[in-house]
Amino acid sequence: MSRRKQMNPRAIKRDVSKDEDDNSIPAAK
Repeated sequence: MSRRKQMNPRAIKRDVSKDEDDNSIPAAK
């Protein structure tokens, strides 16, 4: 996974955004 993130820096941002959304959804509920 480390190599994939290094090769795709954009993937990291997407993963982070997804994590934030997942955390925000249950937190809001």
